[in-house]
Amino acid sequence: MYNFVYYFFYRYFRDKGNDTYKFMASSSVFLTVLFHFITILRIIEISFKVVLPRYVFYKDYLNNKMAYFPVVFILIFVFYFFYNKKRVDHIVNTYPKDFDIYSVKSIVKILLICLLPLLLVPYLINYR
Repeated sequence: MYNFVYYFFYRYFRDKGNDTYKFMASSSVFLTVLFHFITILRIIEISFKVVLPRYVFYKDYLNNKMAYFPVVFILIFVFYFFYNKKRVDHIVNTYPKDFDIYSVKSIVKILLICLLPLLLVPYLINYR
Protein backbone atom coordinates (compact mmCIF):
# COMPACT_ATOMS: atom_id res chain seq x y z
CA MET A 1 0.00 0.00 0.00
CA TYR A 2 2.73 2.47 0.94
CA ASN A 3 4.79 1.37 -2.05
CA PHE A 4 1.86 2.33 -4.27
CA VAL A 5 1.64 5.73 -2.55
CA TYR A 6 5.37 6.22 -3.07
CA TYR A 7 5.19 5.16 -6.72
CA PHE A 8 2.17 7.37 -7.42
CA PHE A 9 3.78 10.52 -6.03
CA TYR A 10 7.21 9.59 -7.42
CA ARG A 11 5.79 9.36 -10.95
CA TYR A 12 3.52 12.38 -10.47
CA PHE A 13 6.31 14.74 -9.39
CA ARG A 14 8.81 13.27 -11.85
CA ASP A 15 6.37 13.74 -14.74
CA LYS A 16 5.75 17.34 -13.66
CA GLY A 17 9.49 18.04 -13.91
CA ASN A 18 10.04 18.54 -10.19
CA ASP A 19 13.70 18.03 -9.21
CA THR A 20 12.85 16.84 -5.70
CA TYR A 21 10.47 14.04 -6.69
CA LYS A 22 12.12 11.47 -4.40
CA PHE A 23 11.83 13.76 -1.39
CA MET A 24 8.24 14.69 -2.25
CA ALA A 25 7.27 11.04 -2.64
CA SER A 26 8.83 10.02 0.67
CA SER A 27 7.20 13.01 2.39
CA SER A 28 3.85 11.93 0.96
CA VAL A 29 4.35 8.46 2.41
CA PHE A 30 5.27 10.04 5.76
CA LEU A 31 2.07 12.09 5.78
CA THR A 32 0.02 9.02 4.85
CA VAL A 33 1.57 7.01 7.68
CA LEU A 34 0.98 9.92 10.06
CA PHE A 35 -2.71 10.12 9.07
CA HIS A 36 -3.08 6.37 9.53
CA PHE A 37 -1.35 6.50 12.91
CA ILE A 38 -3.60 9.30 14.16
CA THR A 39 -6.69 7.47 12.93
CA ILE A 40 -5.61 4.23 14.64
CA LEU A 41 -4.94 6.07 17.90
CA ARG A 42 -8.39 7.63 17.80
CA ILE A 43 -10.03 4.27 17.06
CA ILE A 44 -8.18 2.78 20.04
CA GLU A 45 -9.42 5.62 22.24
CA ILE A 46 -13.02 5.04 21.18
CA SER A 47 -12.90 1.25 21.27
CA PHE A 48 -11.26 0.83 24.66
CA LYS A 49 -12.58 4.07 26.20
CA VAL A 50 -9.13 5.26 27.16
CA VAL A 51 -7.79 8.77 26.90
CA LEU A 52 -4.37 8.98 25.33
CA PRO A 53 -2.29 12.07 26.15
CA ARG A 54 -2.85 14.89 23.69
CA TYR A 55 0.07 17.03 24.76
CA VAL A 56 3.25 15.09 25.34
CA PHE A 57 5.58 18.00 25.95
CA TYR A 58 3.57 21.05 26.99
CA LYS A 59 -0.03 22.08 27.57
CA ASP A 60 0.53 25.23 25.51
CA TYR A 61 -0.29 24.65 21.81
CA LEU A 62 2.56 26.81 20.44
CA ASN A 63 5.24 25.26 22.65
CA ASN A 64 3.89 21.78 21.98
CA LYS A 65 4.00 22.42 18.22
CA MET A 66 7.55 23.73 18.45
CA ALA A 67 8.60 20.69 20.48
CA TYR A 68 7.20 18.34 17.84
CA PHE A 69 9.00 20.12 14.99
CA PRO A 70 12.41 18.41 15.48
CA VAL A 71 10.72 15.02 15.85
CA VAL A 72 8.77 15.46 12.63
CA PHE A 73 11.83 16.84 10.83
CA ILE A 74 13.86 13.78 11.82
CA LEU A 75 11.07 11.39 10.83
CA ILE A 76 10.75 12.95 7.39
CA PHE A 77 14.44 12.32 6.77
CA VAL A 78 14.15 8.79 8.14
CA PHE A 79 11.50 8.15 5.48
CA TYR A 80 13.65 9.87 2.86
CA PHE A 81 16.64 7.64 3.62
CA PHE A 82 14.41 4.58 3.98
CA TYR A 83 13.56 4.92 0.29
CA ASN A 84 17.14 4.51 -0.93
CA LYS A 85 18.11 3.92 -4.55
CA LYS A 86 17.83 0.13 -4.29
CA ARG A 87 14.35 0.29 -2.75
CA VAL A 88 13.15 2.93 -5.23
CA ASP A 89 14.40 0.83 -8.15
CA HIS A 90 12.53 -2.19 -6.77
CA ILE A 91 9.30 -0.18 -6.38
CA VAL A 92 9.59 1.38 -9.83
CA ASN A 93 10.28 -2.02 -11.44
CA THR A 94 7.29 -3.56 -9.63
CA TYR A 95 4.88 -1.59 -11.82
CA PRO A 96 4.85 -1.90 -15.62
CA LYS A 97 6.39 0.92 -17.63
CA ASP A 98 3.02 1.79 -19.17
CA PHE A 99 1.18 1.87 -15.81
CA ASP A 100 -1.25 4.79 -15.92
CA ILE A 101 -1.10 6.66 -12.63
CA TYR A 102 -3.57 9.21 -13.95
CA SER A 103 -6.35 6.67 -14.39
CA VAL A 104 -9.52 7.04 -12.35
CA LYS A 105 -8.74 3.77 -10.54
CA SER A 106 -5.30 4.97 -9.40
CA ILE A 107 -6.56 8.37 -8.30
CA VAL A 108 -9.47 6.87 -6.33
CA LYS A 109 -7.07 4.40 -4.72
CA ILE A 110 -4.73 7.23 -3.66
CA LEU A 111 -7.61 9.29 -2.33
CA LEU A 112 -8.86 6.35 -0.28
CA ILE A 113 -5.42 5.50 1.09
CA CYS A 114 -4.22 9.04 1.82
CA LEU A 115 -7.25 11.16 2.47
CA LEU A 116 -9.91 8.86 3.89
CA PRO A 117 -8.18 8.68 7.29
CA LEU A 118 -7.78 12.46 7.24
CA LEU A 119 -11.49 12.88 6.57
CA LEU A 120 -12.41 10.23 9.12
CA VAL A 121 -10.49 11.76 12.06
CA PRO A 122 -12.75 14.84 12.58
CA TYR A 123 -15.75 12.53 12.76
CA LEU A 124 -13.94 10.32 15.25
CA ILE A 125 -12.82 13.29 17.33
CA ASN A 126 -16.43 14.37 17.83
CA TYR A 127 -17.59 10.82 18.51
CA ARG A 128 -18.56 10.20 22.13
